[in-house]
Amino acid sequence: AGLVRGRYPYALVVDDIQKDDAVHHYDWILALANDVELLRIDRPNPRADAAKQPVMDIHLIGRRGLATLDDRGNPAKGEPLLLVRVLRMTTRDGDARGPVTLAYDTVRRLVISADAVAPRFIVLLYPYRAGDPLPRSLIDAKQDVMTIDFPAQRDELRLAPGAQGKTNIVIRREDAGEM
Repeated sequence: AGLVRGRYPYALVVDDIQKDDAVHHYDWILALANDVELLRIDRPNPRADAAKQPVMDIHLIGRRGLATLDDRGNPAKGEPLLLVRVLRMTTRDGDARGPVTLAYDTVRRLVISADAVAPRFIVLLYPYRAGDPLPRSLIDAKQDVMTIDFPAQRDELRLAPGAQGKTNIVIRREDAGEM
């Protein structure tokens, strides 16, 4: 995991878990504060080139922010939100839109599940305010180059397999060189 600084800072979480060569159930988990609620889940258009799009966008909102929702379910401009964007996730059946749940155990958690040999989770966390531009994310067909585009900020992420199965990432910002 790492923080990518800039005008639009975000965190990037790469989870290379793989138990063995058999299919297993994996959960990617994000611990949440008790007052965080699920606002909505956006999934790519199945008719579009899904290989180039993020797997899903999960929008989280504070409980107080729920009171600002209009009749279409949109929060008031300026309301703080968190985008949890699943950039990559591999599953046994190729349907990478796995289930998303909010668990209410001792610790409140966002859980993204996958049945796979290696789920290869890559997740972007981006805090923003309602009305702010969201990043545009594209993934090449081999899933080894991703771009994260904001207004006046473009990052290219190059992914390569490293030692012991870990993913190495080089981030290059347009006009800034390697980071």
